[in-house]
Amino acid sequence: MSDIPPRHELKYLLREEDAQRVRRMLRPFCELDAYSQASADSQYLVQSLYLDTPRHQLYWASKVEQVGRMKVRVRTYGLLNAPVFLEVKRKHRRLVRKSRVLVPREGWAERGAQLPAHASAREQDFWAQVSRHLLEPMTLVRYRREAWVGVHDDYARVTFDREVQFQPWDSWTLDGDDSAWHSMDGADCTKQVPRAVVLELKCPTEAPVWMQRLVQSLELFRQSFSKYCTSIERGFGRRHPLGLAPSAPSYS
Repeated sequence: MSDIPPRHELKYLLREEDAQRVRRMLRPFCELDAYSQASADSQYLVQSLYLDTPRHQLYWASKVEQVGRMKVRVRTYGLLNAPVFLEVKRKHRRLVRKSRVLVPREGWAERGAQLPAHASAREQDFWAQVSRHLLEPMTLVRYRREAWVGVHDDYARVTFDREVQFQPWDSWTLDGDDSAWHSMDGADCTKQVPRAVVLELKCPTEAPVWMQRLVQSLELFRQSFSKYCTSIERGFGRRHPLGLAPSAPSYS
């Protein structure tokens, strides 16, 4: 599996008609990624199980924009019986570094109790964070993603996420309850953008010229929107004054 380079992630909340304008403009510079190419409508399901401490310390680290913070999650792409990625996503100021490892779906949760002898450094890191911070399953998040990759760049990626949903979840499984999903793409969650499409532009330190021109010509304005934080606020009512936030653990 190829490494994911350190990158900036620029986020925007768009109406569908504006998302289609972005889509048309990026076509000369990008192509659909492998998952989108394999889908009839260019979209595929992404489902993530987010882990946190019982006091939601990773949530608070994100809310107060702690210089060094992380998210720890288990993710599947496409079919729900697919293998899983164990991921640790670290953010230092504005730079994101994501470490992930692919493991078999069957028995993935039991691997932390007794790591296989051949476990990679990335898997060891994932389970070390779980153990060190006593992380537990907290919420499931899912959405449909349309993803594009730059054809002339070393690394450039554009994703459109639609139908963003969540449910509180305390089990070390990925299945969820089909009757318990809650929407979080409505105007009450997305800065008054109804049925918002979450656009992300992902690039190394310097954005490609075509990406800069796309933002300028369409007059896109960056907006903060954390799927995980929104799921916690909606599911657990985490809206206390930030001064009451518990201290967040170091991500190292």
